[in-house]
Amino acid sequence: MAVFPLFIYVQKQMVLMNNHMPVVQKMQEQVAKARRSGDMLEGKLVGVVCRAHCYRRQDKFTVE
Repeated sequence: MAVFPLFIYVQKQMVLMNNHMPVVQKMQEQVAKARRSGDMLEGKLVGVVCRAHCYRRQDKFTVE
């Protein structure tokens, strides 16, 4: 009986994460592309933007 509310919470969090994932994947690909090209500054800048975006969205889900 106590597990059911937890199950509902987890399902809601998964929906939010699935909605957010394309943005995060796009930013991670930009970081990887910059690092492959040797542009470490661009990689770090996109990484900072990605982290800032995740922290702004942290009110909706936990980033771990």
